[in-house]
Amino acid sequence: MPQSTRKMLRVGYWMSEKKIRKLNFPAYCDRLRRDHDIDMILLSLDRALEQQGPFDLVMHKLTDVMAAADAGDKISEAAVKRAEEYFNSHPTLRLLDPLSAVRNVTDRDTCYSLMRACTKTIGGVEIASPNFATILSDTTDKAEALRSCNVSFPIVCKPIVAHGSDLAHKMAIIFNEEHLCDMQTPCVAQQFVNHSALLHKVFVIGECHYIVQRPSIKNLIAGDHETIFFDSHDVSKATSDSYLNQMERRSCGLPTPSEGAIEWLVKRLRKTMSLNLFGVDIIIENDTNRHIFIDVNYFPGYDGVTDMLPAFTRLMQSHRYLSRSPSSDSGLSSDSVDNHSSSTTSSATCSDAGGRECHYSSTFTPNGQAVVMTNGLGRDALACNGASNGGELVTSPSDSCSSGCSVVSPLQSGGCVPAIPRELLPVLASTSNGGGSGGGGHDEVADSIKAKRPCDYDSAIVDGTALPNGHHSTLHVAS
Repeated sequence: MPQSTRKMLRVGYWMSEKKIRKLNFPAYCDRLRRDHDIDMILLSLDRALEQQGPFDLVMHKLTDVMAAADAGDKISEAAVKRAEEYFNSHPTLRLLDPLSAVRNVTDRDTCYSLMRACTKTIGGVEIASPNFATILSDTTDKAEALRSCNVSFPIVCKPIVAHGSDLAHKMAIIFNEEHLCDMQTPCVAQQFVNHSALLHKVFVIGECHYIVQRPSIKNLIAGDHETIFFDSHDVSKATSDSYLNQMERRSCGLPTPSEGAIEWLVKRLRKTMSLNLFGVDIIIENDTNRHIFIDVNYFPGYDGVTDMLPAFTRLMQSHRYLSRSPSSDSGLSSDSVDNHSSSTTSSATCSDAGGRECHYSSTFTPNGQAVVMTNGLGRDALACNGASNGGELVTSPSDSCSSGCSVVSPLQSGGCVPAIPRELLPVLASTSNGGGSGGGGHDEVADSIKAKRPCDYDSAIVDGTALPNGHHSTLHVAS
C-alpha cells in the first residue's frame, strides 16, 4: 500500500525587519520547512497578496502599519487596504491574528475595557485589573472623571494609542489633583498599585505561555510630589537601569506568581481577546497578593524565551486542520483540511437540533489515521453530534459502518459519525465549552478530551454557535 504524504503548509508572514532580526526568524523558517513541512513565505505589503499566495495561514505583526494608516499615512493606508481585501476575499484563510482583534489591543481604552471581563479568584488568588478613566481632552473635568471611575492617586497616564510610534510609550505618574494639568490627552489614567518594582511578563503562543521577570516601577505614595514623566522602555526592559525601578528588595523575598491563576488568565484572555500571540504584564500587589494585569500587547518580542519554535510549531500545526470559518445559515463552520494522497473518503449526513442538515465526511490515510471534515472539520462534528441524542465520537477507525466511515454509533437520522483525529484533540480541548444543569462544564469537557475518557455534556458553544440545553450527548475519545 503506498505511503501517504503530508501537504506542505504554506504560511505567509509579515513583520518588520527589526522584529525579524530580533526573533532570528530566518533560522526558525528553515527548521520549520525541514522538520515540520511548514513553508514560511515573507510577504511584501507593496504588492497584491493574491500574487504571493495561496496561503493556508497568515501570521503578522501589522500593528505599526495599522497605526500609521490610522494617522493618515497614504502608503500604510494602501497596504492595510490590500491586506484587508485579500483576507475578506479568502474567508477560509486562518489569521494569526484577526485584524479586528489586533485593533482592540492597539487602543488602550478598548483593551482595558475588555480586560475587565477577565477577573476572577482562582485558588484563593484574586485576579484583577486596575481601575482606569479615559480622558479624551483637556476640557474634560479630570478630577471628576477619576472619581467617577473610582481611580485614586497616584495614577499612571498612558496614551490611548498603544502601538505605532515612540509616543505610545511616553507616560506620566501624577501624584495629586493639583498636577492633573500635566496630563497629556487623550489618555487613559490607570491607578498605580505598589508591587515592589517587579513585573511578570507572560508571553503567549497559542496554548503555551512563558513567564519572564522584569524590573518595574518602585513603590510610590500619593502626596505633594511633582509629576514624573518617563518612557516605559526605560523602566521595564531586561537591561533597564532607572531611578524609577531602584528599590531595596524585601527581606521575605520576591513574590511568586500562581501558576493556576496565570493559566486561567491566559485562557480567558485568549478567548476574550481572540488572540493567540500576545503578552500580558502582571504585577503582584504588596500585602494582598492580588495578581493584577496592567497591559496586554500584541505579538511581543518574547525576550527571555529561549526557544519559541516548539510553541510556534504546535500553533501552526493546529491550523493544518482548522481554518477561519465564514458565516453560514446553519451556524456551523465551513472549514478546510489538507489533502492526503492514497487515502479514502466517506460521508454521512445528520440533522442538528433545529432540523438543519450537517454533512460529515471522513478521510483516512493508509495507516488508518483519520482526518475529519464536518461541513469542514472536527469542532463542528462536536457541535452537530452534541445536538443529536446518543452520538459518540472516537479517534480510532472502525469498520462497523458499511459506508466505510470510522463510526461507531448512528445518529437519529441513521448517519455515521466520523472519527476525530488525534491532532485535533489539543484544539478541541482548548475550544470546547460545556454547560447547562447536569452537564459538564468547559474544564470537564476539556480535561476529558485530554485524558481520552468519556464526558457527558448538555450544551456547548462551538465556533460561537450555542447549542441548546437538553440535547444530551456523550463524548468518547478512544485511547
